Amino acid sequence: MIRKHHLAITVLCLCFAGKAAGSGIVISEVLADPHSESKGEFVELYNMGDEPVDLEGWPLGDSRDVNDTITDFTGPHDFGLAGTVLAPGAYALVVDPDYEGEYNERVAAAGDPVSLLMLTIKGDRTLGNGLGNSGDLVFIKRDEVTIDQFAWTESAGGNGISWERPRFDLPADESNRSPSTHPGGSTPGFRNSTASDPPVMPGPEEPEEPTEPAQPEEPEEPEAPAQPEEPAQPEEPEEPVEPSEPEEPEQPIEPSEPEEPATPEEPEEPAPPEHPKEPEHPKEPEDPPRPEPPERHEVPD
Repeated sequence: MIRKHHLAITVLCLCFAGKAAGSGIVISEVLADPHSESKGEFVELYNMGDEPVDLEGWPLGDSRDVNDTITDFTGPHDFGLAGTVLAPGAYALVVDPDYEGEYNERVAAAGDPVSLLMLTIKGDRTLGNGLGNSGDLVFIKRDEVTIDQFAWTESAGGNGISWERPRFDLPADESNRSPSTHPGGSTPGFRNSTASDPPVMPGPEEPEEPTEPAQPEEPEEPEAPAQPEEPAQPEEPEEPVEPSEPEEPEQPIEPSEPEEPATPEEPEEPAPPEHPKEPEHPKEPEDPPRPEPPERHEVPD
């Protein structure tokens, strides 16, 4: 049922009965304001782990109702696998017990009915006692340890438009929720319109099977030893050569008598110095020539 007033806090709680598992389960999408007033709400779950998880008996509720528990949907509009075991990388669609198949055609066109789980709740006729247009959804285990939560504080944009979680590896808070952009307003049971490929949590690597040791090769038969060669006959030693007679040594040359030293020559007497020449007397100056008298010209009569 749609509540037009704003609910302060709306909580979705899921707990696991039995083995403590399910840390790979996330809330991937919520439709709190469907076209139908009471039968079109849904909560979509996704298993991003590497192991299947049985959701049977997990409590589901909001801040006013935490007594609903998950079970298999077996109504006339069941469109998924039987049972409550969610496989790795698969979606589960939790709907009202009176679900009338509003999304089956859309799932058939875009989803994967082979791996989809259709789940509902028992203990109440409305999902989470009616999801509000604004709220806070929480996914927990029975020991009150929170597994996951999905929060919103306003309408996604009108009737039939869901809130999607773009990234499954981050908390579904204000920074990681977005109104669906699908033409139908939501993506129940298949990939979100605002998300990339859903991440899958890496599991522990399986140990490699030991390889059988190789069969030891049979040793090769040893080769027969070669026959030893006969040793060569030793050569007869050559006869020694008789030594030749030693030559007589040459007679030493007698040294010649030393020559007498030459008599030194007597030094020549130095020549006497030349007498200096007497200086020449200066010549007396000659008398200058007398000038000739000028010629006398005769004057004609």
